[in-house]
Amino acid sequence: MKRLVLIAALAALGCSRKEQVAGVVVEILTDLRVPEELDAVELRVDVAGADGVVKQSFPVDPGAAGAKELPLYYGLYPKQGKGGQFTVTAAGSVKGKEVVWRSAKLAFPTVGPTVLLQLPLLSSCVGQPCDPLTTCVGAFICRPHDVFVEQLTPYRKGGGDPIMGGESDGGMDASRPRDTAPPAVEAGVDVPPAPPPDVRPPDDVVSDLRPDLAPDTGPPPDVGPNCTPQPESCFNNADEDCDGLIDCADPDCVPASAHCVPFDPTDNPTPGVTAAATCPAGFNQSAPITVRSGPTGAACTGCSCGPAAATCDNASVVTYTTAAECQGDIAPKATTPPTFTRADGCKVPQYMGGFLGGIKVAPMTPTLAACTASGTPSPGAVTWASTTRFCATTLRGGGCPQGRVCVPKAPGLVPPPPCLMYTGLRACPAGTTKLQNADWYTGSSDGRSCSACTCAGPTGGSCAGVTIHIGNDYTCSPNNGDLAPGTKMCYPSTIYVPGLRIDGNGTAGSCAPRTTTSGTITPTGPRTICCQ
Repeated sequence: MKRLVLIAALAALGCSRKEQVAGVVVEILTDLRVPEELDAVELRVDVAGADGVVKQSFPVDPGAAGAKELPLYYGLYPKQGKGGQFTVTAAGSVKGKEVVWRSAKLAFPTVGPTVLLQLPLLSSCVGQPCDPLTTCVGAFICRPHDVFVEQLTPYRKGGGDPIMGGESDGGMDASRPRDTAPPAVEAGVDVPPAPPPDVRPPDDVVSDLRPDLAPDTGPPPDVGPNCTPQPESCFNNADEDCDGLIDCADPDCVPASAHCVPFDPTDNPTPGVTAAATCPAGFNQSAPITVRSGPTGAACTGCSCGPAAATCDNASVVTYTTAAECQGDIAPKATTPPTFTRADGCKVPQYMGGFLGGIKVAPMTPTLAACTASGTPSPGAVTWASTTRFCATTLRGGGCPQGRVCVPKAPGLVPPPPCLMYTGLRACPAGTTKLQNADWYTGSSDGRSCSACTCAGPTGGSCAGVTIHIGNDYTCSPNNGDLAPGTKMCYPSTIYVPGLRIDGNGTAGSCAPRTTTSGTITPTGPRTICCQ
């Protein structure tokens, strides 16, 4: 099923003998060591309007079956839709892992000759990410991958004349001679590559492969009588509008959308801005780096203590001879004995006179039992004094003085200042200061532990649930009232030698759980953020 899909997608890539060969030859070259750093290449073609992406893989390891040699040439020819858009990507891998890629988006030429498109796989681009719609063209440089086919060099078969109409059928034919145009991309057909064209690579490709041959300080290659003005792109080290100025040297870019920031490639900092929430346009909105400063940790939690039981077993009462004395709290008389206990049951003390006009119970103080500890303590959550997001940008341009790089300027009336994020802790370079004068981290390692749970001494509790039952005539019945501790009862008609009894239970107290915290929180992933 996959083979049928690929062949169907390629149906638009042939051409007729009666037409001019209006196609594109892709040259895949590299400065990586083969096969140690590169042992296979995959060509991917995504034609606008086609169903799916066409893929063709080539081993370049000399020890592999069917291995090809680099540079590798492959032809793309439209059977229909000349001038149609397509995207082509060359991806290099080693031991099955993709390590580098280069892409271009362009249109098929409407007339011949066939043109040459170079896709160099550069060692300086290994592992370097680029935003969508851009491609890596050098160390820390991502440019838009749009290519204008009118500016490409004609492809010359065998070093001779450019390929024109009538000399090629666009070639899904595996028997094509090696000195003719390369065949079109076709799934399942293994075609030997044509020899290298006898043309010098464009200057910008020479610069990518050999930076010493074309330093960035020289004029851009597209300035001159053959330059076709295009809208200026601010982060590709090129002069699209033909005014002799690139990126941050061009007023089309500065100060509206780009600016120069300090940059030392030996330290490999990451340019960007900080944001409390969403990253601004031109910066990595899908994966901001969250950094924090000032770690602290909450105390250990998870302990609890059972209630402290309250015991109220001793009561003391006084009596009054008349109700008037009771109401005026005059001449209270102690009993013999003056106190009695819960264990006494119905106690009949010796009263002075026997006939009583009132009784008062003294306040009672509970005896509290110890609390029982339970639970498994654990350190509380790690908290941070400050948290922010660092929004990186992979866009790099030229046109800046030595020691600076051209990067996007955040939009807004008051845009955030440009910053550089370094791995590790360090001093900030001249012209920048540490964000919030703090060291930043991406995480932490919690080395804290907690002691076993214990309980503090009991507090609270009362005898509020306890009452003193009052009887009559040497017994605890009939009931002549139940008095709470600290209250009294006055009787208009006297009662005679009542029995007394302690009823009810006290209210339990409580204990505070205790545990101690030891160890430290170690911040990890140190970062230094230096801002202008």
